[in-house]
Amino acid sequence: MKNNTSTRKQDALLLLSDAPSYGTVALKMSEAVLRRMHYEVFSLPTALISNTLNFGKTEILDTTAYLFRSLSVWKELGFDYSALFLGFVNGLAQAEQLYQLAKEEKEKQKTAAKEFEGQYLKATNTFYYVKDKLVLPNKKVTYTLNDQTGLIDGIYQFMAEKYGVSDMDLVTFKVSGTVSKDGVLTVSKIRNYRIPEDKLYQNGGYVPDGGYVPTTTDTPGVTVQPQGSPEEVRILDIPSIGPNK
Repeated sequence: MKNNTSTRKQDALLLLSDAPSYGTVALKMSEAVLRRMHYEVFSLPTALISNTLNFGKTEILDTTAYLFRSLSVWKELGFDYSALFLGFVNGLAQAEQLYQLAKEEKEKQKTAAKEFEGQYLKATNTFYYVKDKLVLPNKKVTYTLNDQTGLIDGIYQFMAEKYGVSDMDLVTFKVSGTVSKDGVLTVSKIRNYRIPEDKLYQNGGYVPDGGYVPTTTDTPGVTVQPQGSPEEVRILDIPSIGPNK
């Protein structure tokens, strides 16, 4: 979501389903579970239902007009979502409108830059990433990296000179970018990276039982900040290496 709201992995979820007045199911259940998992949840009813359907008799109030007017307001306010959940659909007319909404959200996701945190192996140009499947088991994926920032070579040169990191070492990167259908992660911004823990230990950096932890480096614009183990390096600005816009 926009508006600078901090959420779990910046995930805001849009839930569209029925809202029963009696019974802990549908929106009531979904919202409770996902909020417990620290997701930001937006929910709208596809219908108001007096009670769960297992009673054999129920009263249903269609909320299609309210649902789409609310979505229009949220669009004007700049709200967006990383996933869309559809539950109970109240009739064919509503289903057709929701189908168009799902198509629009899917197209937005294709072009929007996302944040990825994973391990990168420079020797094979492979980025290893665990894809958060929300309430489903996570999925491990690999991407070929297309670095549009021009920074990675300089970062590895710095790590090699200062900490002995080679192209065969796995380095954790947090980046922003987009993924193509053929599995290429095009990086538009490098947010930070972590020097491998074993390299820090053997080069006089962080040590588990105390000792010297550097707060700056010899590389212009790169600040090393102790984050426990390993240290995290935040990219502020590296004009001598290349742009990071």
